Amino acid sequence: MNRFSVDYNELDEIHHFEKHLAGKHDQSTHGHHVEHSSLTPLKLPDNPMVSKYNLVSSSLPHVGLSAKAQEVASRIYAGDAPETKVIQHGSSMVETNVKREGVYTLKDGTKVYLVYESTTTKTDKKEWRSQTVKAMREKVGWVGSIDTKRMYFYNNDEEKKYSVIASVVVDKDSQGQGIATAMLEYARLNSPEPIFHSTDLSKDGENFASTTKGLEKHLQGQHDQSAHGRKGPIKAGFNNWYSHMDGLFASIDSMEEEGFDRGNATQAVFLEAAGFNGKPTVMSQADFDALEGETIYRAVGDESQVADYKDSLVQYAGEGSFGNGTYATNLKETTEYYAGDHENNPDVIASRTMEMKLLPDANVLSFEEVPEMRDWANRQTENFMDNYEKRGANPQQYQEVEWRLYNDSDWTNVAIMSGVDAVRFKVPLTDKNEYYTIILNRGKVAINGKP
Repeated sequence: MNRFSVDYNELDEIHHFEKHLAGKHDQSTHGHHVEHSSLTPLKLPDNPMVSKYNLVSSSLPHVGLSAKAQEVASRIYAGDAPETKVIQHGSSMVETNVKREGVYTLKDGTKVYLVYESTTTKTDKKEWRSQTVKAMREKVGWVGSIDTKRMYFYNNDEEKKYSVIASVVVDKDSQGQGIATAMLEYARLNSPEPIFHSTDLSKDGENFASTTKGLEKHLQGQHDQSAHGRKGPIKAGFNNWYSHMDGLFASIDSMEEEGFDRGNATQAVFLEAAGFNGKPTVMSQADFDALEGETIYRAVGDESQVADYKDSLVQYAGEGSFGNGTYATNLKETTEYYAGDHENNPDVIASRTMEMKLLPDANVLSFEEVPEMRDWANRQTENFMDNYEKRGANPQQYQEVEWRLYNDSDWTNVAIMSGVDAVRFKVPLTDKNEYYTIILNRGKVAINGKP
């Protein structure tokens, strides 16, 4: 279903819920009915995560409701007690479903209906939980949703369970009215465990929520890029990425639906999320010659693509049979094949060829054989997937990662998560001593701008 379309089943649910709150329909099927007049605004303590879950406040100094969030929470009605259904699947699996309905009132008096739903599946060996809050409006239908997933962390060797935000979406016509905050606080009210923005439980992780809000706009070139080129919002290392996978995949799907035209959308999102969004350094011939490192070459179909690689706000996310990224070679003669219709004119070929080096601080993987590279990719991807599952990924999330990243082209996104700027490997099935370099981080490239 298109995320901005009206689901008429949800509209029926809204009508039902509105009558429920007004006391206009039979309540006999509700086991925990509370009259609407007795409902009171949701009031949370100043530090709800610490107060409710008895966590050590010094270990979570940033957690707490802002003044804005407190104001939003004051306009939330919790609704009736949650409805719970337990389903036994065979002898070793138990599924527990919880549902609760509440109301968030906008400043103009408009009611937004909040529906909390959670599913906890438990077996002899593992347990995972998914939680969702949907926001709906009369005559409009769906206007937003928030999803969380179960994670774990250790405090003084004690395992603690918590949830992190996997994705937050609000209809563009309903943004700026506190709906996302209301959904989050309603989820926190009903969740049996804390809900955080990131697995690292730090201010940096919390800030990623605001970073991802502009990710799609950034990749479409719709906002100021002047601050970019600094350290990326998600640090290198798998542990820093697990909690963001659902949100990244949602951005990829959205961009593909809207017709993303800057190459491979999956790689574009991973590059941006890692902070691989700097521009290459263009230097003089003398400075280029003085720079240590192997000279590599890349040719493109016309001069505009050279300018695009040097100056574009968002780099084009290339694709290739050995792995997605931007390809270059150590043999200049190879580039003639990729320089478009040049009619053997050396000046045209030269104008379409970039002479480059990787900067000394670039993190480069190097392989002498393609099977060696494939083995590294497979081991790293399997390691990521195994630990993703151990940290609470449910089967659907696990399969999503497997489908999107575990293949001969998309594995370079696993390298991006590991902090790899480029991959160099020897070209197979040729007598030439040729090496390809797959450039992932354009900001680690120097280009000879001559003279």
